Amino acid sequence: MGKHLGRLVGLLVCLAAVAVLGASSASGLPRSVNVLLVPNATGQEPHGGTYPTTGFPGGFAPTFTSGSLSSIQNAATDPLTAYDTVVLVQVCGIDTYLQNATFKSRLNGFVSNGGKLIIWDSECQDTSYSHFVYPFTTNNPGALGSNSGSLNDVEKNALSDTTTGSPSFVDLPLVKSDTDAVGDANVMTSQDPHWFVDLSATNANNVTGPVQTYARYGSGLIIYNGLDMDVLSNGIAFDPASTDGTVQLGRIWLLDLLQPWNPDNLSGAVKVFGLSLSVTPAAPVGGTSATVTAHASILSVKQTGVVVTFTVTSGPNKGVTGTATTDASGDAVFSFTGDTLGGMDEITAAATLNNTPVSETAKIVWTPVVTEVRIPSNELTSSYLCWNREMVDPVAYIDKVADELWTTGNYIEPQAILGNVVGGTNVGAYHLVCNAKAPLAETEMSVGGSGEVYDAQAVREYHAEHVDGNDLNLYHIWK
Repeated sequence: MGKHLGRLVGLLVCLAAVAVLGASSASGLPRSVNVLLVPNATGQEPHGGTYPTTGFPGGFAPTFTSGSLSSIQNAATDPLTAYDTVVLVQVCGIDTYLQNATFKSRLNGFVSNGGKLIIWDSECQDTSYSHFVYPFTTNNPGALGSNSGSLNDVEKNALSDTTTGSPSFVDLPLVKSDTDAVGDANVMTSQDPHWFVDLSATNANNVTGPVQTYARYGSGLIIYNGLDMDVLSNGIAFDPASTDGTVQLGRIWLLDLLQPWNPDNLSGAVKVFGLSLSVTPAAPVGGTSATVTAHASILSVKQTGVVVTFTVTSGPNKGVTGTATTDASGDAVFSFTGDTLGGMDEITAAATLNNTPVSETAKIVWTPVVTEVRIPSNELTSSYLCWNREMVDPVAYIDKVADELWTTGNYIEPQAILGNVVGGTNVGAYHLVCNAKAPLAETEMSVGGSGEVYDAQAVREYHAEHVDGNDLNLYHIWK
């Protein structure tokens, strides 16, 4: 392994570790494949409309199965485990089922274990999600047949995008003017911070709020949609260039099914209620500046003049703090310079919205600054003999790294620990830790010739967190 390859592997290991922090062990899915419609494609209380289950573009052909609400509640074996996606279709009496322990446990478990749950409660006036895992309330006009109101794309993503040519393009003005999907829409009126906004609408009651939202729960994804589905049916097309509002509404249904999860790659830019955080650049270099932006929103409406306090709660820059006030865009911006050693910070933003304390946490992964440290030949001592007993002139071995030195049979794995030790081998701010196959066991490491013995696994964990997480080149130490 060359020195540059070693660094690359170290970086990939670091990035992989960060990815694990935000995802469970459940496998990610690129789209819905095996879908359970509860109770069926027309809904528990049909008010018109049928979800298309055929004719999707690009060879997309998921399997759809109808399943009763009572089977989720009463069946001896949980029926949800056979599916990757569950759709609740116009289940206006959902709260009755959510109060049943078995039903709620199975639904929650389905999502938490890696399923995708889609909720369309079109024209349900008496619906309540007060017992849902993330409770919410909605304003419900009912079956007015209204094409009034407005529909806005809050977050351009895989669920919707008004940019012409985008794979997730939807002509939202056409959906509003050519159908009653918006006028009759149920819009969120509650303030649960777990929900992120994709679309917002103003319905026939002149109430504005989120109409398509999403939330992550465990390894799964929940999508809520309150648009009326009256005009949907099998046989419609999904052409993004269509001037038919029915087709454009059908594209929203299609994109819900195509939406990947775990990871979902959705930005979470705007919360239904609370602060949403973003960090730029994505992987700042130690010693440079990183910027954290907090967006404050209530029911998808940006909030100005909100004082946000930022605090680094853990990591190499722990204790750094500052405040900023949200601007006309609802954004509060805070920047600070990271420690050159690199590592991962957790930063928390806190504020008060509607007299309610809110906070959000983000991670910042700093790339360490690499310093080349050369050990002159006249400093080669017995401390280095555990690395390679045959080494005489270090210049001749300048590109030797762990896997190459291993073949000599005299070396296991050198690491670097921050801080100097008396009687050991110190290079810059580090002391070097290594292990000869004898007399130490492979589970132990020593500090040069000092005789101090370390637990090998503990050293590797420290090295992975604070240095480069990979085999250490004798002449190149991350600091």
